[in-house]
Amino acid sequence: MANNIKIRLNNKFYDKETIKTALDDFKEACDGKILNDEIEVKLEPKEAINDLEGEFCNYVLGLIKNRQV
Repeated sequence: MANNIKIRLNNKFYDKETIKTALDDFKEACDGKILNDEIEVKLEPKEAINDLEGEFCNYVLGLIKNRQV
């Protein structure tokens, strides 16, 4: 199993509901949860995935953008 990843997201740009949606969408690749109100996210990859952190952040931003359209 790959190492756990912690990401701190800026709550001015990211919202918890969108992050929860992304965590659900990523459930085949990793387990994850929001750790606190400062939107620190812990990802537990099920296998080694290059740049999981970047892919997750980009995915959440894409969801936010699609909701604004």
